[in-house]
Amino acid sequence: MDTEKLANYIESLRYKRKLKQEEFIDKVTSPRQYQRYRAGESQMPISVIYKFANKLNINPRKLLLEYDEQIIKETEEVMYFFNLVINKKIVEANQKMAKLLNQKFIDDENFSFFEISKALLEFCAGSHTRFTMISQIKKTIKYDLVFKETMLTNWELYGLGILLEHSEDDSKEILDKLISLQNGNLLYALGRNLYANLQIYYWVVKNLGKLERYKEVIDNSTKAIDLCHRNYSYYSIHRFFYFRALAKYRLNQDSYKEDLSRIFYLSKTFNYIDVEFYTKLFKKDFNIDFYEYQP
Repeated sequence: MDTEKLANYIESLRYKRKLKQEEFIDKVTSPRQYQRYRAGESQMPISVIYKFANKLNINPRKLLLEYDEQIIKETEEVMYFFNLVINKKIVEANQKMAKLLNQKFIDDENFSFFEISKALLEFCAGSHTRFTMISQIKKTIKYDLVFKETMLTNWELYGLGILLEHSEDDSKEILDKLISLQNGNLLYALGRNLYANLQIYYWVVKNLGKLERYKEVIDNSTKAIDLCHRNYSYYSIHRFFYFRALAKYRLNQDSYKEDLSRIFYLSKTFNYIDVEFYTKLFKKDFNIDFYEYQP
């Protein structure tokens, strides 16, 4: 159990109940030790957790259960906010941000993820310049230190992904870092977070394409497609079929048609696939009419 996060959750409950901190910790621990718990400098013994629970008039087991539930809820809320931003749903994202701004975060990682998403939203909404957004994200993820790490958290990876999209000066360095993590199977703290992994693959494949590194586009797209299949997820698989098809086309590999046919059939199965968008792409990149295309 991460007692640093638990200590901060307990502190948030104390704050909500309007209990004075000095009275709350009296006969439980010292002010200095309490701060050590909250800073993650010291593990909180179970006996101390039980005493704090009693001060809050909460059953200790219920406290621990509610803590787990709140961490999950907080993470889901921040991820939802990020998805609104990344999909440029500005109005909804601003509404969600207003609520999160008034929230006391339990998990520091979630707060950092929120700050990254907020910086991107303010840029997309036109309130901040690209330079300001890039500077804020670099500061949040401690950009220079990230490149010394072999394992990165979700929010650090998302921060790098956003910078890869928007900071041309840093794109090569970031792309090399993400590829090295992939090649070393070090992606990462993402663990089983399918959507996070797929988002990283999307950024990597897209930027490899810009650099005309088509063989790597095919390899990484195939890995992403395999990941979708293993997890029975088809939400973003069409993206990678398209990237792979285009790379094969650029390399004069006739098998690109197989990937286009998969997109065609997926569009008939899943209504979230933007047919109009692919109609334009099929015409622009392959001179194929999507509606008449019969694989």
